Amino acid sequence: MASCWFADQGAKQQRRCDPALWQTWSGMDTKTLIIAGLVVALAVSFSMAMVFWTRRTYPGFGYWLAGSVCRALSAALFLLPRDQFPPWLTIVLANYLLFAELILYLRGTLIFRGQPVRVRWDVAGSLIFLVAFFWFTYVEPSRNARVGVGMFLIAIWSSRLCLALLTRRPPYFGSFDRWQAGIWAVLTLFGLMRAIYVGILAPPLPDYLTSPAYQSEWILLLILTSILVTLSQVVMNIQRLEYDLRRTREALEEDVRERERIEGELRAAKARLEATINTLPDLLLRVDREGRIRDCHSADPGRLFLPPEAARVVLAALEEAERKGYHRGASYSLPTPQGPTWYELSIARLGEPTADDGEYIMLIRDITDRQLVEEQLRLSEERHRLLAENALDVIWTLEPDGTLSYVSPVVEKLRGFTPAEALRQAPEEVLTPASLANYRRYFQDVQTRARSNLPLEPFRGELEYRCRDGSTVWGDVMVYPQQDTDGTLRQLLGVSRDISERKRHELELRQARDLTEQANQALQAANAELQRLATTDTLTGVWNRRHFEQVVAAEIQRAGRYGEPLSLLLLDIDHFKAVNDTHGHLVGDQVLIGLSHRVRDHLRDVDILARWGGEEFVVMLPHCDAAQAQHLAEKLRALIAAEPFPGVGQVTSSFGVAQFHPPESADAWLDRADDALYQAKAAGRNRIRVAGH
Repeated sequence: MASCWFADQGAKQQRRCDPALWQTWSGMDTKTLIIAGLVVALAVSFSMAMVFWTRRTYPGFGYWLAGSVCRALSAALFLLPRDQFPPWLTIVLANYLLFAELILYLRGTLIFRGQPVRVRWDVAGSLIFLVAFFWFTYVEPSRNARVGVGMFLIAIWSSRLCLALLTRRPPYFGSFDRWQAGIWAVLTLFGLMRAIYVGILAPPLPDYLTSPAYQSEWILLLILTSILVTLSQVVMNIQRLEYDLRRTREALEEDVRERERIEGELRAAKARLEATINTLPDLLLRVDREGRIRDCHSADPGRLFLPPEAARVVLAALEEAERKGYHRGASYSLPTPQGPTWYELSIARLGEPTADDGEYIMLIRDITDRQLVEEQLRLSEERHRLLAENALDVIWTLEPDGTLSYVSPVVEKLRGFTPAEALRQAPEEVLTPASLANYRRYFQDVQTRARSNLPLEPFRGELEYRCRDGSTVWGDVMVYPQQDTDGTLRQLLGVSRDISERKRHELELRQARDLTEQANQALQAANAELQRLATTDTLTGVWNRRHFEQVVAAEIQRAGRYGEPLSLLLLDIDHFKAVNDTHGHLVGDQVLIGLSHRVRDHLRDVDILARWGGEEFVVMLPHCDAAQAQHLAEKLRALIAAEPFPGVGQVTSSFGVAQFHPPESADAWLDRADDALYQAKAAGRNRIRVAGH
């Protein structure tokens, strides 16, 4: 922390502070405060050590921990009796450890923030500190000089710490580094002031354990700032951990997206390879360069006899296979009574191309049905593509592996992406997070039900799409699973309709509903305020006569039902007209307000205080008989008369007490209380009278 925590202090200064707080501080001796500082330093050091041992800290945190340990060692050395231990231990080393704490804090802060550390400044400061303290301890003993030199060096290193925290701030810092810089700035200012005062102006200082009383304030301030600095150091380490964790998470998410893309490409390549391996043509031949058959496996040997046109296709395919090593795709037809039958060739060369007896594997597959289907599909696709390209809704198809296989051109109008760009986008690029979760939940459910041979349900819902310009657009989405005859999921057919206009209307309707609700709340608040104004006295804030009369009827009914006592106090301010005539109505109003507050503060929650009229007040006391009500009236009378009212002086009041006796009416009860009040007035005022039956 700061050097010379417990060093010799200057002469006593007058403090302007709270007397109770000052008496508490001045009542604590210096040794007690040093022990308190030692306990705090040990607690702080232990806490920082626990954080450090978790290996979740950064370079520089160890220097902060070492600085806290120096502070604890220094406090322990200050507690050693100076008449039993040498001055180099109890004075020089004790104070230097506190200066070393600042050096370690500065070095830790620079290393923590990746800035260069200038060791020569620390060495120079340490040498100056030690030489000065040895000189003014052994050669020319002077407590004032030691304190002045120490506080001046402390101010320099505190200012360096303040500048280091405020310059070249890393992006992961919040506000705690500025908070700590403010602490060092305050300590720098106080250090310079104390260095000038003690070193130049103050008289010789007494022993440090009998130092002036204001030392208690200084030590308590340093203990508090040490706790705040340690807290800010731990928080800065946590902020950097959070920053690195966020960066790591972003890098990990990027790696996951790249891996998903690569896995998608691998799945597609694997599917193509499996399709190629599983291809089994109808006819398998081994032929030579001239097309002569060396081996044959066929369920229909008649296909081996080729007309001239088909033979030319086969020979041309063999020539290409000789050059490239393979051939695939050539087709020919053979006439039959039912129509032409189509075949497709797949040829691969066996052995090296220079071999004299080169042979080839030839696969001939019947593709007649495929030709017919392809022709029908071509016609159907042309029709459907024409419909999709001219529809207002986006039509798309999704394969079982989750990849888009088709998107209609309307997607460019809806989202700003061309169909080719939309096909290359991952689901995360297409949907917002909430909509992406709904999409994945449905897609996983479809896959699970398909594997279990369960019926596949269509999807109808609203999804939010991302657009090229960064905005979003809502779509009403309908998805229909397409299955083969054996129940295998073939693809998902989806239609997305732009419902942005409907969403806008819904938003406007919701906003209008919110405005209506706000207006209703304002109206309710206004009604509540009107109700309050109708039942309370505007001057004093207590209940008014109208509200009291309503409550009286209910309390009389309740007291009659349960047989509980119910009493009434009627009080009147004595000579109140003279107050108004002498001091004015404004002062009289303040007397009414002050009296009502005094009475209200000494009533129960169930008691009801109301202004009856003018300077008269009435108090209804449930569950109170006449004796209890008289006791309370005496207490209130004494309370009103005891403390003078501002601008008026002493004000007295007279009380009339009446207990309710069924079956009398409320008016009769109030009349009895009023008669008792009149008797109190007639008896000389500032007194109480209890009404009879």
